[in-house]
Amino acid sequence: GGNSLLATQLVARMSAAFDTSVPLRRLFELPTIAQLAPAVVKLSQNHGEKAPELPSSLVPIRVVEDGETLFCFHPLGGGVSSFTTLIDLLPGVSLYGLQSEGFSLSETIRHTTVEAMAAYYVELIRSVQKTGPYWLLGRSSGGHIAFEAGRILTSMGEEVAAVMMLDTAAPGRLPWNASDLNLITFMADGSLDGDQDKLAKLEGDAQLAFAIEKLKQRGLVPKNYTLDLARR
Repeated sequence: GGNSLLATQLVARMSAAFDTSVPLRRLFELPTIAQLAPAVVKLSQNHGEKAPELPSSLVPIRVVEDGETLFCFHPLGGGVSSFTTLIDLLPGVSLYGLQSEGFSLSETIRHTTVEAMAAYYVELIRSVQKTGPYWLLGRSSGGHIAFEAGRILTSMGEEVAAVMMLDTAAPGRLPWNASDLNLITFMADGSLDGDQDKLAKLEGDAQLAFAIEKLKQRGLVPKNYTLDLARR
């Protein structure tokens, strides 16, 4: 269970408790307490993970020998925790998540358009699987990124077995010109529905800071959740 907000909260609390930096992808690589605990202790002893084996945007949700590999592109929130529900539904299939940049404060966000993100994710995909056929899945806005990634792979002469989209806006639909308030409300997933009037009277960082404070009061984000992290 859980979602990207809870996953980020868990990582932040572990990092604070053990005075280290726990990469978000560790939750997927080591999904049980028994597996995760020794890794966190080791990170604490080594003062963080200075040289991660994989880029933070490439998240191995479940890796198996042989079989097909499904690459899952993140929705608007940037996280890939929702794809863990596929583990039991797709036995024998390796699952990799393509997570947006910026989940670590030390990481620079370099790719900010669909085209740039897709090109970068294709590089990551090919670091795992050199040749096709490729199976791509995108949820929500991730469907557009998956489609563009499929186009790039096809233009490279690679076979794309399928590009699957879940809850993705149909071609020709007017784009959602979301305001900051729309985005904050969406990311809070209903937790700020009673604060809309107050939020609407604020702008910029003041609006975001108010939302963070309310979420802290309700125990939905850790006490050390910062404005800088929320902007990402």
